[in-house]
Amino acid sequence: MVKIAIIGWYGTETIGDRAILAGILSILNKAYGAYDVKLGSIYPFFTERTLLEDSGFYRKCANNGIGELYLFDSQNSEVLDAVIKWCDILVMGGGPLMGMWSLYMIEYAFAKAKRLRKHTLVLGCGVGPMIAKRYERSLVHIIGKADITIFRDEISVREYRRIAGKHSKEVISSIDPAVFAAQQYRSLHAIPEGKEMNIVACVRDFPMEYRINDEINGKEINEKVFQILMDRKVKSGKSLLFLPMHYFAIGGDDRRWMNKLKYRIDDGDVAVQNTPLSLEATLQILAESSECVGMRFHSIVLQTILNGNNIVLNYTHPDKGKIVGFLKQIGAYESYQESFINLQVDEEVSHLCPATSFKVEDGLISEFENVYLTALLKLF
Repeated sequence: MVKIAIIGWYGTETIGDRAILAGILSILNKAYGAYDVKLGSIYPFFTERTLLEDSGFYRKCANNGIGELYLFDSQNSEVLDAVIKWCDILVMGGGPLMGMWSLYMIEYAFAKAKRLRKHTLVLGCGVGPMIAKRYERSLVHIIGKADITIFRDEISVREYRRIAGKHSKEVISSIDPAVFAAQQYRSLHAIPEGKEMNIVACVRDFPMEYRINDEINGKEINEKVFQILMDRKVKSGKSLLFLPMHYFAIGGDDRRWMNKLKYRIDDGDVAVQNTPLSLEATLQILAESSECVGMRFHSIVLQTILNGNNIVLNYTHPDKGKIVGFLKQIGAYESYQESFINLQVDEEVSHLCPATSFKVEDGLISEFENVYLTALLKLF
């Protein structure tokens, strides 16, 4: 049985990170059959709850091919060393390779794994924002130690090559692994024809590190989001549910911002999902609601695959951001012209209405999955 260690930003995981993990576990099962897995967390107490809530869904996504599922403290170097010595494969499991201190833990782990002649994989990651040159150097070192690197989109490939320059090595792109988690949910659950007559909003306080220039005013963007939600609620006459993608202070607990919006709206038909939900329960709400407003990247990924009746609020770069990249990957960009707005650009918002049940073309997700499988099967 293959022994796999997965590290990354677990310990501060969002619902999106939890979906990424489900997608990666599915891919690993299709590539290698049954396996044992040890999951590294920088704050294990938080990930303990994730595994308690989501392990059943993870096992279903992996076709019950997960043997033992352990949790370990990836900040403890002795524990991390022992896990690397134990494993056959070390995986950086999705999320952005970005400018934060934990990037050095990933760099250390990959260097250690290569010294021990372990296989090393970077699966489904994005690149940036890097913030400082020292993090760019760390990124280049990590990819340099990876046997296989599969970025989540071509935008990430280009950004890596720009940063690495003459030190670039061969990398490939596919799609964010959270897509496979959404597909697994669809295969496991019959989505009802009659939808809940509500708007589900997965919005966030604008993160200033994503500003495209120094003139961007975060308060103005937040106000624009508020006005879009108010306008959509009035026009539709539907109730509004704020659905968090993150329930932890590190990384920005969405409930703090959502409750501020709720009290500003001051309407009995507005609610915040303050009680944390499992990944599967979150996917159910996205799948069964009549329309979704997405701002966090993975809310857009998940609601587009599961629902399709979307409004997309792009807080990233209007041309080379991850949200635009994802919509283009799945052929949705043109279909969403009346349902999409770049928040950092002065654009009219009154036209916004949800796309009408966009569906990804048959076979496209399988093509993206095959990119992963073709690469992984070359290891053994």
